Amino acid sequence: MKRTMVFATVVVMLMALVGTIPGSAFGVQQPPKKKERHPEIRKALAACQLAASDLEDASHDFCGHRETALDATDAAINQLNLAIACDSSVPNPTMMTVPHAKAPASDVAPEAKAKPERHPDIRKAIAALEVAAAALEDASHDFCGHREDALTAVNFAIDQLQAAIACDPRS
Repeated sequence: MKRTMVFATVVVMLMALVGTIPGSAFGVQQPPKKKERHPEIRKALAACQLAASDLEDASHDFCGHRETALDATDAAINQLNLAIACDSSVPNPTMMTVPHAKAPASDVAPEAKAKPERHPDIRKAIAALEVAAAALEDASHDFCGHREDALTAVNFAIDQLQAAIACDPRS
């Protein structure tokens, strides 16, 4: 029994040493997590990157509207990066230059879908851009004018994608 108790104590001490047990379990205060200063701008940025990825995956150009929408989406991403950089209280703002995000795989089984969507990448891009537009509308301030420019670019991209779908006579 005593041997088991010693072993358990040693295991707990080793776990604490390598950090698998939170410090608060031993009365050590963890530093508070830093609050995101601009959650709406970051949300819009992520949504625009997702939309750009969907547009890159689209099957064809839709009378030129897909490429125009991708350019507008990239312009919105640039404006959002500038908006973050505009905040003088953010030390060394990092520009989001990561490749366009990929959408997670759908949880719906293919046989459960009634009718296959004709333009799933375009529709996903529209949905992502609508999320971006809503986040930009909710943003706390204008970020040196970049929030408004990003919103204009996002809305233009949405218009272009709606025109892209209308361009397909089979839609």
